[in-house]
Amino acid sequence: PRSTDINYSKVSDINYFRDFDTLAIADDDDNFLDQKIVSAYQAGAWIFGLDAIRYQTLSATVAVPYEQRPAVSVDGVFSHKRWDWSMDHQWIAFDHPDAKAPVPRLVGDRLRADYRLGWNYQPEWGFFKPAVHYKYLHYQLDGDNVANTADTSPALGTPQFTLDTGLFFERDGPGYLQTFEPRLYYFYSDFEDHGALFDLTNDGQDVDFDTAELTFSYSQLFRDSRFSGSDRIDDANQLSVGLSTGYYGNQSGREWFRASVGQINYFADREVTLDNRPDTANRSDIALQLSTNPLTGLRVTGDALFDTIGDQARRWNLKTHYQSPGKHLLALNYRFVRGDSAGNSEANSEDTRELQTSLIAPLFSQRWHLLVYAAYDIARDRELDSIGAIEYNGCCFRLRAGYRSELDNSLVNAISGSELDYDDSIFVELHLKGLGGSGKQLDTLFAEHLEGFGEWQAVYHADCAD
Repeated sequence: PRSTDINYSKVSDINYFRDFDTLAIADDDDNFLDQKIVSAYQAGAWIFGLDAIRYQTLSATVAVPYEQRPAVSVDGVFSHKRWDWSMDHQWIAFDHPDAKAPVPRLVGDRLRADYRLGWNYQPEWGFFKPAVHYKYLHYQLDGDNVANTADTSPALGTPQFTLDTGLFFERDGPGYLQTFEPRLYYFYSDFEDHGALFDLTNDGQDVDFDTAELTFSYSQLFRDSRFSGSDRIDDANQLSVGLSTGYYGNQSGREWFRASVGQINYFADREVTLDNRPDTANRSDIALQLSTNPLTGLRVTGDALFDTIGDQARRWNLKTHYQSPGKHLLALNYRFVRGDSAGNSEANSEDTRELQTSLIAPLFSQRWHLLVYAAYDIARDRELDSIGAIEYNGCCFRLRAGYRSELDNSLVNAISGSELDYDDSIFVELHLKGLGGSGKQLDTLFAEHLEGFGEWQAVYHADCAD
C-alpha cells in the first residue's frame, strides 16, 4: 500500500489572516502554516517513508522551527507468539531560514536508530511485558556554523530496559462490578554523555532540532522517554507506581466511575536534559485522573498534578460534557495552571485560570440549531474567544451564519493588556451537499472549539439524512 499527503499553505506576510481572513479559519493560534509532502510505502512488515516538511511562521514572537528537507524512514515490526521486535531508522537533513544569517543557525543531518525486543504475556489476571531497547544517534553538522573546537559528527548510543506489569482484581457489589488495577513500570537506561551536543557555536548554540520535554501527566508514568523528538536519549533508573479503580454497572456494562493515581520514584539524577542542567528530584508530582458517567449522556473527566514538596496543586483540569437524546450538547471546561509551574518568563509568572463553555441546541425545529462557544481568562478578567452561529440543515444544503470575536493572540506577550485588540468577524457559509466536501470550512473551526462537536455532527446529520 502506498500513501501520499500533500499539505501546502502560504501567505504573503504574518499579518495576512488579520488583514484579509475575516473568519480566521486557519486559526493563527497555531502560529504556523504547514508546507509538507508526506509519503509512505508498506511492503510486508516494513514501512518506508519519504517526507519534506517546513513551516511558515505567523507570529513574530515565536521561534522559527527547523525544516526537514528531506526525512527518510525505514521501520519494521515483527511478531512471533508472545515476542515482538521493532527496528526504526530515520535520517533527516535539518535546514533553517537563518542558516546563512550573519549569526548562522546550527544545521545538519541526524541519523536515529531505535531497536526493541519485547515479550508480551497477558493472562486474565494481569500482564507482564519486559523489553530491551537500544537507541543510537549520529550527527553530521554543518562545519560552517560550528566552532573550530566542536565535534562536527558526534555519536551516542545506549541500551535500555523496561518492565511493564500489573494485576487485575474484581469485586462484585449490589448492581455493580468494581475493579482494582495496580501497575508497576520500571525504566532503566544507561547514562550517555551528551556534552558533544552543547555549546557548539561561538554564540553557544546546542543541538535541538525538534526536541522538547513532554508535559507531565498520568500517561507519562508509563513511557520510556521524557522527551518528544529525537535529540536526546534518556538516562533513567526509576519506578512508576500506578493504582486504578473502576465501577461498572452489571446490567448496562457502562463504566460509572474510574480514578487513577500514580507517581515516579527516581533512584538516580537525570543528567540528560535540554539545557544540560541535571534534574535532581527524588520523585515526580503525584498525577491523578478521574472520569464518571453518572447518567446517560453525561460525562465528567478531570486530571491533576500535585506537588508533594510544596504541598500544592500544580495543574488541574475539569471537563463536563452532556449530550441529551434531543441532541442538545453542553460542555463546560475549567483549567488551572500554577504560575511557577508554567515557566519562568514574565508571561507565565501568573496563575492560569480559564473557563470554556460550548452549547449546541435546537431552535425552531430539528433543522435549526444554535452553536455557541466562549472562552474567558478568569485570572486576567478578559474574554479570549467567542463564537455564535445559527445553522439550518436542509435535505440538499446547509446554511450557517454567525459572528466571532477573538483576542489577537499574536500580540498577547508583546504589548500590555490595556492595548490588546480583538479580531471581529461575520461569516456566512453555504454547503451544497451534492458537491462533496465543498463548503465545510466551518466544520474545522467548530470541531476545534465546541467540545463534542464531531460526535454530535455524526449523530445529528445521520438522522437528518434519514
